[in-house]
Amino acid sequence: MKRIVLGLAALSALVLTAPVFGSGAGLMSGSPSKWENIQVGITYRLYHPGNTLGNKLKKLKTISCGTGKEPWVAGTYGTSPRGFDIYEGHPICSDPGETTRVGNPTVMGVKGYLGVFCPPPKTCTVSQGFKNGFLLTWNAKPSKPYKKNTTIQINTSHLTLAQLMKVANGLKKVG
Repeated sequence: MKRIVLGLAALSALVLTAPVFGSGAGLMSGSPSKWENIQVGITYRLYHPGNTLGNKLKKLKTISCGTGKEPWVAGTYGTSPRGFDIYEGHPICSDPGETTRVGNPTVMGVKGYLGVFCPPPKTCTVSQGFKNGFLLTWNAKPSKPYKKNTTIQINTSHLTLAQLMKVANGLKKVG
C-alpha cells in the first residue's frame, strides 16, 4: 500500500512539473496547442483568436482542397445560436453562401469584405447581421517565415458587428 501511495505521489509530481522542465515548444497551459500542432504542417501563417468573446473552441480541423493542394483550417467557437467559425487557407475551398456587401473594413492592414448573409433576391443591411450572421473575409499579408498570404474568413451567428471586429482585430499569429 505504501508503494502505491509513493508511486502515485511520484507520478503526480512528474505530471505537474513536466511543463516546467519541458522545452515549452507547442505548450499551452501544459498541453499542446491544437493551432500550433496544425501550423507545423502548413506553409502559410495561421492566426488564432486572442479574443473569443467567451466562446470555447468546439472543433478545429484541417480540410482537403483536393489532391496536390494544401489543406485549409476550420475552427468553431461557441454553440448554436451564438458563436463564430473561422476558416484559414491558401486558398479556402468553400462557398460561404449568399451575402449582401455592407462594408469593406480594414483588418490587419488590408481591406476586407463584410457581408450579411441574405438569400437572393433580398438585400440585407448591417442591422440584420446579428440575426442573419456576418461574413468577413480578407487576405492577410505573408508573415515571416511564411511566403504565402493567408485567406481568412469569419462567419458569425448572433454576434454584433462590434463583436465580430473584436474577434478579427484580436487574431494572433500561431507559433
